[in-house]
Amino acid sequence: MFCGNHEAAERTAVIYSLLGSCRLAGVNPEAWLTDVLGRIPDHSVQRLDELLPINWKQTKQKTTKLLPPLENRILLAQAMQG
Repeated sequence: MFCGNHEAAERTAVIYSLLGSCRLAGVNPEAWLTDVLGRIPDHSVQRLDELLPINWKQTKQKTTKLLPPLENRILLAQAMQG
């Protein structure tokens, strides 16, 4: 795959690896990415492993129900508005 430069290729590989980890863990990549991006600013560096897809799934199952896909949340919000 052509990414333009070496740094872009490395970043792309990281993203593909994380999305592949979501698939292997049975995690919705959109739900995972949305949650993790929102939590990173306040999350302890010593506990970053909690944000990996396999650990995130276990934590989410214990604490909350996973959010439905974005399209369903948008339709639900529109329905509630009138």
